[in-house]
Amino acid sequence: MTFKLDKKFLNTSHHLTNLKLCTIRINDNSKFPWIILIPKRNKITDMSELNSKDQTLLIKEIVYVSKIMKKLFKTSK
Repeated sequence: MTFKLDKKFLNTSHHLTNLKLCTIRINDNSKFPWIILIPKRNKITDMSELNSKDQTLLIKEIVYVSKIMKKLFKTSK
């Protein structure tokens, strides 16, 4: 089965890239650069529903994207 993204994400965000597990989108918000990592798995609504391998990969992708965001936007947190 092909992964389908919820329409609300399509309408309120823009695709940036795909990682191994997640599609990365940026939210429509001119004040804050909100990045959304969406696991490309069907019928998953919470991290706890991913298998342990995907949970580990998700954490790695969160850390990866966080480092990029911190560097790009020169944040301290």
